Amino acid sequence: MLLYRDAIRLFIVAAVTAHDPTSDPRALLAEADSPWEALASLSRRAAIAEPPAEVGAARKILDSGHEPLIFDESPPEQLLAQRKTIQQALAWLRGLIDPRTLRVIRAERLLRVSLLFAIAAAVVVLGAWKLVGLPNLALHRPVSISSRHPASTAPPDNSGVVNGRIESTYGVHTNGGGGWVMVDLEAVHRVSQIKVFNRADGWFDEALPLRLESSEDGRQWKEIARRTTGFSASKPWVIEAQGARVRFVRVASDKYVALTEIEIFGR
Repeated sequence: MLLYRDAIRLFIVAAVTAHDPTSDPRALLAEADSPWEALASLSRRAAIAEPPAEVGAARKILDSGHEPLIFDESPPEQLLAQRKTIQQALAWLRGLIDPRTLRVIRAERLLRVSLLFAIAAAVVVLGAWKLVGLPNLALHRPVSISSRHPASTAPPDNSGVVNGRIESTYGVHTNGGGGWVMVDLEAVHRVSQIKVFNRADGWFDEALPLRLESSEDGRQWKEIARRTTGFSASKPWVIEAQGARVRFVRVASDKYVALTEIEIFGR
């Protein structure tokens, strides 16, 4: 107990000095109550959290140790219970102290910042590599449509929606009354991302809502996304397909479909 009494005062002085560099360790150790008062002052100023009850209990136990024989006269069971309380108080105080030197702290902080920058750069590079590395599977693939608008200026074979260009008008335009545009990838692929580019000549939201559907066989369809808000030819509708198995991709509407381009990225 006598060792604990000396140790806890040193722990408090270390904790106070760590959180208040203006404090003088020698002055704190000169008076028996000075470390405890300095610790209470830190708590009042919210420089540290409020000490748990075990800290106050430890002070009461150890303050009684000014009598040299007080602990010798105490029953062992009482001393064991008191020791547990003091150990809990010391554990809390130890958490307030960083034993590292300022030089080590700065070096470790620099290392953490460097690692964060390295990880961020790797994520950016990896993301760019994925986008560059995945081919546009829809490019120059066959396209079918539900119907052709009689005034459409798009290519008769519907290739304008998969020609790799963003037209100033549109690449495909179906008739009203419900329409769809379907791209055939000619084989089942693992698709990671699909981009749908809206028409560029106006009436951007007339066809909404749009449904994006996929199929492996052209008979059973699965809706993988629905668009109810506007998008454009410069800011397309981007759908993450999560590696889905796809051969046919279809954009459908209860009105009509007019788009400049459909891009499908995958393996």
